[in-house]
This record gives sequence, structure tokens and C-alpha cells, in this order.
Amino acid sequence: MTEHPFRIGTRHGQTNIHNQHNMGFEEAVTLSDKGYYVKHNIEATQFNEDFKACPVVQYTRNGRVHSVYMRTSPIPNKFDAYTLFTDTWSDADNKLNTDFEIYDDKDDLLEGENKWMFC
Repeated sequence: MTEHPFRIGTRHGQTNIHNQHNMGFEEAVTLSDKGYYVKHNIEATQFNEDFKACPVVQYTRNGRVHSVYMRTSPIPNKFDAYTLFTDTWSDADNKLNTDFEIYDDKDDLLEGENKWMFC
């Protein structure tokens, strides 16, 4: 069985994502193996609070890390990261390589290598 979780970054007291060589992820939202139902959900309020503390989200699909999103611009007051990642993707206040970067995995993010140029 393959699940499809979104994991939110954990900051562990650090202030700069690139200094977090031991950065971890906590499970935030996980879909069933076929994506028909939600198996685990920390809900919007907690997800958004965690995102404000560490704006990094890892998406796993079919048992492998698909991508890692890192917010690079200030998070707008009304920004709803939970809805962005779990329901409706939007480019409002969320433009690739202006407001966020995407990498294939955490190692690429930490090294600043292989940044996506389109998504």
C-alpha cells in the first residue's frame, strides 16, 4: 500500500532553513493509497501555524519524495497554505522562484541545487 503524504517542515529552534542540516518533517496530511480518502489530517489551523513557523512542505507520492516546496518571500496575512496544498493550487501571492522554490528533495534544497524552473 502506498500513501501520499504532505509533510510540513519542523524548525527545531532554527531561523534559517539552509542551516538546518538535520531538518525533519512531520506528517501533516496523508491520503490513502489510491487517494480516495484522507487517512491523517492535522487540519487547517495547525497546518497554517506550522507553515508560518517553517514554510517548507514535502510531497511524497507512491512512496517517494516527489518535491519539496520552500517559501522564500514573506507569507501574506491571509495566505492559506493548507488550502493551497490540499485543495486548490493558486499563483496568487505564490509565484515560482519569486515567492517559493521547489526542489526534488531535501538535500537539493539544503544545497540550493536543481531548483525547478517550472511546475
